[in-house]
Amino acid sequence: MSQPTPKLKNKNPVISSYKSVEDLKVLKDWFYNFDEAAKRDNRFRAIQRVKAISSRGRLPHGIEATALLSSVCLDDAKSSQDSNVLQMSYTMALIRFVNGLLDPFQRGTFAIPLHHLAKQLNLPGFFVELRHMGTHESLPSLHMLRIACRRALNWLYENYWCHVEDEEDDDDEDEEEEDIELSEKTQNYIDDIQNNVTSIVSSTQLLNNLKTYKKIRKSNLDTVYKFGDSSSETAIKYNRTVKYIKGVLELEKAQDKEFLSGTEILADHLLFKNFLIYNIDKVSTKEGKLKFNPLLIKLYKPLMQELGLQFEIYLLLKILRSLDDYQSKKTPVSVRSLVYTRLGYFISHPFEAIQLYEWCGFLLEEITQSNDLGKVELSKEVAHEFTAELNLEEKESSKSFARNDLFGLLVHQLGKFVEAKEQQFYLFEEHPDWEPTPFGTFV
Repeated sequence: MSQPTPKLKNKNPVISSYKSVEDLKVLKDWFYNFDEAAKRDNRFRAIQRVKAISSRGRLPHGIEATALLSSVCLDDAKSSQDSNVLQMSYTMALIRFVNGLLDPFQRGTFAIPLHHLAKQLNLPGFFVELRHMGTHESLPSLHMLRIACRRALNWLYENYWCHVEDEEDDDDEDEEEEDIELSEKTQNYIDDIQNNVTSIVSSTQLLNNLKTYKKIRKSNLDTVYKFGDSSSETAIKYNRTVKYIKGVLELEKAQDKEFLSGTEILADHLLFKNFLIYNIDKVSTKEGKLKFNPLLIKLYKPLMQELGLQFEIYLLLKILRSLDDYQSKKTPVSVRSLVYTRLGYFISHPFEAIQLYEWCGFLLEEITQSNDLGKVELSKEVAHEFTAELNLEEKESSKSFARNDLFGLLVHQLGKFVEAKEQQFYLFEEHPDWEPTPFGTFV
């Protein structure tokens, strides 16, 4: 399936039926951001827009299939169609959805089994079976077709539409030359670490899982799904997504100390890839209007609690270390620092620092209120951060810390930043010009 091509990274012209990535963002919002109860539903408008732009040229299959499946859903909601007609409509839409995905891969002399092709695309075999039933056997039941249609639309969102946002995160700026001249061996070593991080993020589908979690939580911030909740498809999907995210924590890093573990990669992605805070590139450049959105804490609090006390401690120490580097304007002098610079794991603007201060308050409260704080056995990552803060050797540090020692160190570290920046940032007090902003919009 062709992916969105909103930007021309080479200089060759590319013909597309839509004008820019903004067209795709609008369609994505109309197709998926609807609320029938609140009478906010732009799916019909999106279908008409797809018909209009299709007159300019061939559409990517993802857009065409989404429009076709959504159209059948709207017809079904009218309750005026004959059940047989609806069955035919659903079946044909799903057949075209599957064929449009798999047919382009049938390029050999002999036909490849569709199940093998579907596996390459991570398309559930359920759709292939449904296609076979609708083509060669009796039509599937209307109930089954409705479920399949919802799953097809969800699959399209996770595998096509979410990549529209990925383009915003692409670093289009040319890589600047390093101020420090590095040997070819060192450059190759840094490349290996960077490739290892990229491989882990790709194999665990970390970005997609974090985006899926964010999407589910934003749909209803007041609903928190408990572990094992199978009361709805959304609850099942939520628990599966959180399980995959937690699985990243179990990834140990290589023997080489410079390689990043799963815990480090997850923390850095949450902090610097537009999840816990908004990157400056995602918001207005008018610094006077930049404010932290407190609903971000409500959005990610259930995930923080699921990831556990160890991770919350590590995340807080990670934030404090990042703030220290930002305030002291440290120049990268180590391999790890150079890797972080390449991957974008650093604070680049005061607005980002302000948001991290807000998270410090939340994490400190979560950690100190935990009943397990006094007996926590620190992980390698957390122990390493503590030994760095205390200027101890790894072998001299204890694996466990008393509650007061841990609390005192965290408060001491946080106090240093508040004292140093209290004139520049508005911390732990109301700003006279503060105005509430709706969640999910840039300010």
